[in-house]
Amino acid sequence: ASIAEVRLIDIDRSPVHNKISTSEGDKTHKADVARNSSGKTGAGQKVCVISDGITSLAARQNTGDLPGAIYVLPGQMGSGDESTAMLEIVYDLAPGATLALIDAAGYML
Repeated sequence: ASIAEVRLIDIDRSPVHNKISTSEGDKTHKADVARNSSGKTGAGQKVCVISDGITSLAARQNTGDLPGAIYVLPGQMGSGDESTAMLEIVYDLAPGATLALIDAAGYML
């Protein structure tokens, strides 16, 4: 703190994962403004995430971070939670869209 270039020292703030919240991207990309001004929510569109897995699907549905219905191909739940996070972002930006998942494990190059 005695160095002139140091302007602030703050406590360590660890990242919080899988919290009940809205993605920062909603405001950053002004998706909230677009939805409010156009009335469009993504309804009638299907967004499919291709990623590693959706291990905490039920937990995120229980918190309201994901909708109750997400289409997952049989045997495609995968492992991990990258898909969960990606679907949460899509759901925040386009809450009316139908969401789907395909496990990318069998498709990686």
